[in-house]
Amino acid sequence: MEAPSDLERFTRGDGVSTVFLAYAEDAVARIYARLGSRLADSTLLIANQPARS
Repeated sequence: MEAPSDLERFTRGDGVSTVFLAYAEDAVARIYARLGSRLADSTLLIANQPARS
């Protein structure tokens, strides 16, 4: 079993059990997977950003 990442230690220390990480490129997804992340079935991102035209 791999040692926990800094992010995992930080979040679990505060009682967090789920962290959402977003990516725009498949290469980043592969890095997250190597660090032990799992893909979610689906996600919804709501951000306070101006509408695109």
